[in-house]
This record gives sequence, structure tokens and C-alpha cells, in this order.
Amino acid sequence: MKRTLLFLLTLCLFLQLAGCGGGGGGGGGTTANASPAVITVTLSTIGTLPSGKLIGDIEVTLNLPAGVTVKASPSLVNTSILVPNDGVIALQGAAATATTQILTATYVQGTTNKVVIKLINANGLGLGDFAKINCDVASGSTPSISDFSTTSNVASTTGVFDLDTAALSGVQVTSSAVMQ
Repeated sequence: MKRTLLFLLTLCLFLQLAGCGGGGGGGGGTTANASPAVITVTLSTIGTLPSGKLIGDIEVTLNLPAGVTVKASPSLVNTSILVPNDGVIALQGAAATATTQILTATYVQGTTNKVVIKLINANGLGLGDFAKINCDVASGSTPSISDFSTTSNVASTTGVFDLDTAALSGVQVTSSAVMQ
């Protein structure tokens, strides 16, 4: 009997708490908090691959404009490093179906936020789209599509390498963005 009574009291307490709401915005109308806009950035390789060569490694940073972020959480291995949450980066093209590859990404917060990406594919990739990054835009921010850029993670290279780890100077990574 005591268990039943305790259960009912607990249930009543939860129901009362669930019924407590935040009132409304006082005065005349209701205002809903707008969810942030979303921008999807597509990363692609462009240029000319030497005959018989494929892309084996891409090491680039996506530079985000002010007011643009990605959802990220602390790494399970090192909590001082942020990693993009599931669904933030979606592989595209041949990279989406490849079974022998490794994708690592970190999110670096600062005056300009960055997503650092390394994609290694053992079988090689051709030119074209390889990843989409879903970014959030803070309320009040109005980034331009041209405010997004990519830079190589490896000095004196385009950040694109063949299967033998030789730099592919004729291939570079470009980005395009679409407001959702």
C-alpha cells in the first residue's frame, strides 16, 4: 500500500511539474523563438588528376564566417577537443559508399570557427563532391555564401594527395554553400 501511495504521489508531482510552463510573452501576442537558419556547405575537389592517379587523402579546413557554427561535443578520447556531432558531416559521391576509408574531423572555436577534416580513402576517389557540412547560423547573423573558404592543413600543398601520398598540385578543394 505504501508503494502504491508513494508512486501516486510521485506521479502527481511529475504531472504538476509538466504542467508548469513558461507563460507566454506577456502583452498582446505570442512570439515563438525562431530556430537558427541552416547553411549546408558542400566540399568538392576540382582540377586535373594526372593520368592513372586517384585521390587518397584530403586534409583541409573549412573556415566559417562569424555567426556560423556546427553542433559539436567533446571527444571521448580527449575532452578538450570538440568533434562534430553525428549528422553534421555527411559524405558524398564515391566517399559516401566507400568501405575502406577513415574520416576524422574536429571543430575549432575562435574568432572564426573552423572544421578541420581529414579523409583517407584506400581505394582512391575521383574529382567531385566528397562531403556536406551542416552549419547553424546564429539569429541576427547574415553570412554571405562567399564568406566560407577552405585552406590546406598541409603547408605548401593544396591538401589533396594521391594514393602514394604525393601532393596533387593540380587538384584543390572548393566549397559551395546553400542557405536552407
